[in-house]
Amino acid sequence: MNSWRVSWRNLMRKKWRSFLTLLAIILGVAATVSAFAMVQSTQSIISDYASQGQGNTDYYVFSQQGWTDTDYINQLSEEHVIEEVLGQSDQRLILDKEIWKKENAQLDVQAMGINDLENAIYDIIVLDGTLDGNGLVIDERTAELWNVEVGDEINFSLHAQETEESVQIQVDAVVENTVLLTNPQSWEEAENNEWHVFIGLDTLQAWTDTEGQAKQLLVLGAEGISHEQLGNHLRDFFPAEENMIVQPAIVDESQIATGFEELYASLYVAGGLSLLISAFILYNTLYISVVERRKEFALMKAVGYTPGQTRGYILREVFILSLMGTALGLGVGVLLSYGFMELLSEVFTNVLYELKIGIPLLIAAGAGLVIPIIAAWVPVMKASNTEVTDVFRETISKSERKPTFFLIIIGMLLLIPGFFWDDMLAFLPLFIGIAILFPFLFSSIIWLLLPVSKLLFQRAGKFSARNLNRQKLRTALTAAILSFGVTLLVFLSSMALSVSDSMSKLIEETIGGDVWITYDDSISEETFHTWQDIKGVKDAVTYSASSLLWHVDKEEKDMRVMNVNSVTAERMENFPVFQYNQGYEQLLRDLEESNTIALGREAFEQWGGDIGNTLTVETVDGTRDWTVVGLVDTSRNGGYVGFIHDEQMEKQLGFNDQNEALLLAENDTSSSIKTAIISEEDASLATVKTAEEQIDAFQQQTEDIFFILNVLIIFGMGIAGIGIANTLLMSTIERVPEFGTMRAIGSTKWQIQKTILSEAFFIGTGAAIIGSVIGIGIMFLTSVQESDFMLDIPFRISWLSILLAFVFSILVSVLACILPARRAAKVNISRALRYE
Repeated sequence: MNSWRVSWRNLMRKKWRSFLTLLAIILGVAATVSAFAMVQSTQSIISDYASQGQGNTDYYVFSQQGWTDTDYINQLSEEHVIEEVLGQSDQRLILDKEIWKKENAQLDVQAMGINDLENAIYDIIVLDGTLDGNGLVIDERTAELWNVEVGDEINFSLHAQETEESVQIQVDAVVENTVLLTNPQSWEEAENNEWHVFIGLDTLQAWTDTEGQAKQLLVLGAEGISHEQLGNHLRDFFPAEENMIVQPAIVDESQIATGFEELYASLYVAGGLSLLISAFILYNTLYISVVERRKEFALMKAVGYTPGQTRGYILREVFILSLMGTALGLGVGVLLSYGFMELLSEVFTNVLYELKIGIPLLIAAGAGLVIPIIAAWVPVMKASNTEVTDVFRETISKSERKPTFFLIIIGMLLLIPGFFWDDMLAFLPLFIGIAILFPFLFSSIIWLLLPVSKLLFQRAGKFSARNLNRQKLRTALTAAILSFGVTLLVFLSSMALSVSDSMSKLIEETIGGDVWITYDDSISEETFHTWQDIKGVKDAVTYSASSLLWHVDKEEKDMRVMNVNSVTAERMENFPVFQYNQGYEQLLRDLEESNTIALGREAFEQWGGDIGNTLTVETVDGTRDWTVVGLVDTSRNGGYVGFIHDEQMEKQLGFNDQNEALLLAENDTSSSIKTAIISEEDASLATVKTAEEQIDAFQQQTEDIFFILNVLIIFGMGIAGIGIANTLLMSTIERVPEFGTMRAIGSTKWQIQKTILSEAFFIGTGAAIIGSVIGIGIMFLTSVQESDFMLDIPFRISWLSILLAFVFSILVSVLACILPARRAAKVNISRALRYE
């Protein structure tokens, strides 16, 4: 216990140094917690939306004719292999304009009619009211925005069966927010996102004159019945002449999110950067502390301490700091995680999230305790190897050992993966390589900036340059950790520009038209001709789009598939839904062959085969092998999509509805066309989006995601500021006699402060220059390398991020030097001259 008290007293002897080191550990641990929590929580959100959106459904059953007889619900419920069967239909409703006084786009409601809301398939938690009626069921968020409660009546406008009428329904229950009802968080968001509610199927059938019918049946198998057994039983149950389709409910997260692996890797790198900077700061602090206390360690050896006892002496101090820093950092990390997740939830509107913090806390706690010990190992070994004769030496510091040619070779080798490895994790060896080479680079930066420093700080600038060269290794390491943040900031911001431009171009070239319309049912001839009469519409075309079940590595997946052969190559030129380097005509001819498909890039990558190979798909006739005849680039479903011939869509997938449409618009008429289509209040209309809206939404989403990443990086650069303050503070303490001499020969306090300020200028500006150059270099090499990414990565430079990097680096350095500069200016001349 006494040895722990000694270690604690040693920490208290250098309060500021200990405090800054502790702060660095706190922030490093906090950044690690938040980065891992964001990854874990985002993965959980995607998984929840993929799985809970289908509830516990095992199979969907629907008719090729469009409607399914609800008598099957009772018949199937008596089968021993089935636990639950639900009938479900959807219907578009419009909130009463006279009552709500909102824009048309804000009043769209998608009602999900279910015959029994108290079921084993959907997990619905009731907050108020009951689910045993046929009334309206809304979530908590919607009840608050609509300002309604159980028992209130709500009026809707209903368009069905070529009639228009007003209907009224009572709110039966308010339920907990659920992914089944993804609703806008405000009336502003409702302009581009429809409302979702539950309603009794009987009520919906009565409103739409579809008594005894449902769009589809949802089937849950009994306990102990395998998925395959249930599927076979259902296929045998329905007579062949009924043309019923039995489709397994597949949870395929690729339908919701593609390319998130890069986001996760970026978050890991940003969080790891903060922890790495904390480790550098701890290493620097301990290294200087050991050099300062060399006489103390020599005396300990002289009185009988062994090297092991000396190591334990230092390690206890490290452990105290890491334990306190980790404990406090975990608390700060939890708060940061909530803040970042709020930002992320605003990026992906309507997202419900639950913060996953358990594993991130364990990882960060382990890293917070272990990494400081690793970082302290070299200084600890240096302390244990102190010789007894050191006690008789006058000086307390040695000249720094010059980096060797061997180190230069190692540093350059470590740079290679970062420049040529197409993975964010390659930044780890890159940063280590930069740290090794930084002393050489920093000498050049000092020489380059010397004229500017002399101009700004006069003689103090020249004096500080000489001092920095004298302590080059220590100062260079301090600047290096700041430059890591600058490198990431410049690279990721430039990458955001490149991805945004490239994706916007891909959306523009492959969305297929100026206005994109999707329908729940088949688009009628009358509706199609109505659109052609809208002012500004130059041309229109319809497509079929359905889901395709396919197998990858013995795993069932669910991909979107579109037909393309009902249009000519000329039509494809006008309504391009994909890009194909070898020309549309050849691909369309290849797709005319039976059992062929062209894949979007994301689907192609997940499949992992080559052109000409076959993939296995589920058709109405069972499992079939289709030949992949083309790889295309498209923005549709993030590239997780396939394109097939019309005949295959109808015969093998049992789908022949033309449920998507693309319109070409005259200049600046897309918005008015969209408004005209929405005003028709067609009950089967699902979505209407203009190309501009698609591009704007993607650009905004990209900006928001990279903003979150940049906030994490700037957080890490802030930690680097602590390291600069620590280094300058230690340098000031070591140079007390020097400052005392300067004061004795006539230097003013301001001249002393300018010396420290000038050193901070060299560190901040040097880090910004080197970090920016490396960031631009990585961006250039990324753009010229062949990548598996679905987009071309053109070379772009974010000049704004470079400006921010310079401003922030210099600002952090200047703020970090305030305390050391004040201390240096307060040096007592007589005491300083007696120092040592």
